[in-house]
Amino acid sequence: MDQYQEEAKKRWGDTDAYKTYEDKTAHYTQAQWADIQGKMDAIMTTFAKYSQDGLAPESLPVQTLVSKWQQFLNQYYYDCNNEMLGALGRMYCADPAFRENINRYGPGTAELLSAGIEIFVNKK
Repeated sequence: MDQYQEEAKKRWGDTDAYKTYEDKTAHYTQAQWADIQGKMDAIMTTFAKYSQDGLAPESLPVQTLVSKWQQFLNQYYYDCNNEMLGALGRMYCADPAFRENINRYGPGTAELLSAGIEIFVNKK
């Protein structure tokens, strides 16, 4: 188990969302994990590009990508309603480990993702 999985289990292991995550991911093959990682990398790389291009968090491309991120989480990991997405968005910047991991795609990626999520969840 890698450090992020250990951290997630420690923080949320007793939640329904974590149980859903365990159920959904328990039978993923290595090929499926590689596909999921590739899809996540594509989304995060696009957030990084948008950050580098100076797109505002409220812009249509960023908001569309936030929606795609939420759909990705729902499809592959757990039920991610707007309340949970908002909490994740805050954590992406507040937690140094998460911020560093997301910003490996490019400086400002976590900040744009977080700000974009805040706007997204407050519009609904």
